[in-house]
Amino acid sequence: MSVTLQIELPEKDAALLLNEASRQGISVSEFLRRLLRRNRIQPAALSDEEYANDPLWSIVGIAQTGTTDGSTQHDKYIYDEER
Repeated sequence: MSVTLQIELPEKDAALLLNEASRQGISVSEFLRRLLRRNRIQPAALSDEEYANDPLWSIVGIAQTGTTDGSTQHDKYIYDEER
């Protein structure tokens, strides 16, 4: 799936974009795709308030088992190695 975007750039930036794509012998679209992949643009991190109000926190602790060594003995509990 692809999406067509229309953007507005200052003339100087547009010229740099067009010139660099041309210099590399690729389309502007391909140049931008490569630029995005190379820079691995990530979504913005949650603010402290967003993090604290994340509804996922409402399920933390609902399945307490009393197990205190789950991080070191996880195979024992997941795969039931003692059987």
